[in-house]
Amino acid sequence: MTVLRTFASFGLALGVGWPLGAAIGSIPAMNRLLTGPLDFLRSIPAFVLLPLFLIFLKTGEASRIAMAAFGAGLVIVANTAFGVAHVAQLRIQVTQVYGGTLLHRIGVIFMQALPQSMDGARLGLSLALILTIVGEIMLGATHALGTRVNDSLAGFDLPRMYALIFVIGIIGYLLNLLARLATSRLGWYGRDL
Repeated sequence: MTVLRTFASFGLALGVGWPLGAAIGSIPAMNRLLTGPLDFLRSIPAFVLLPLFLIFLKTGEASRIAMAAFGAGLVIVANTAFGVAHVAQLRIQVTQVYGGTLLHRIGVIFMQALPQSMDGARLGLSLALILTIVGEIMLGATHALGTRVNDSLAGFDLPRMYALIFVIGIIGYLLNLLARLATSRLGWYGRDL
């Protein structure tokens, strides 16, 4: 269940984060206006905002997923906005000179910003796992690694707690490996564009 909650929150964060980050990064005035507030929000640990999620979404899955999606989404938005804002203007101008359409220019921007966006997605995935577990610990959940870690700690069952922490580490490693595999399949990861 922890992995399913992680993927649900990550999917939500990605679905909102990439388009919002692209919009912020592509409009210079919006980028200047929102960079400060984004940095401010990213500096606040998402789990301290849990009471707000509880007020609006009540207890349950929605609050846990929303908290993790919020924290992961901020990282994705910031990285995507940075990537789009720092696209080499020369490439866009070359596209225009050769008669490229708006769709061609969007493709150039997308491909140049993709490494930064994918780095944000990888960080967001790791953060989604962490915040999902924190949400499970703080709110309790059935069939959850966070709840089991918390129960082990409360019962002073340290060997079980450390075994669960090791399992969480393996899950995090495998998720990161999956994200690296996805980026390496694109063919550009680790190369200069």
